[in-house]
Amino acid sequence: MMNVLLVSGDLMIHSMVEGAVRAIGAELVVASGATCVTQATTHAPQFVLLDLGGNLPELAELVPQLRTAAPVAKLIAFGPHVHAAKLTAARAAGCDEVLTRGQFHAGIGELLKFGVRGLESGGSHPT
Repeated sequence: MMNVLLVSGDLMIHSMVEGAVRAIGAELVVASGATCVTQATTHAPQFVLLDLGGNLPELAELVPQLRTAAPVAKLIAFGPHVHAAKLTAARAAGCDEVLTRGQFHAGIGELLKFGVRGLESGGSHPT
């Protein structure tokens, strides 16, 4: 079964993401910033969703750790558009996708579906 790791403490985001994850037949694993690398190692997710509005470790350190823990995972960071520095830091750290919260809410279902097709065919999602 495919796993999606959500790194967020926001219950509203959890609920919205859970619906999109179920729609593709995957399982949602939720972790905090402090436990996400361990959870990525344990669950081998295909997607790691990083809520930049939450309490995350330094992205320049976290992203390489997640890449080691879950090498096939697509790292998708999202946050409020007013947090431009956090969005820029996520891009600089090497996240595969960096979205504003509005883009994330509007497109997470399609992004997961596209990623599923890409993973099934051996391809990858363009950044």
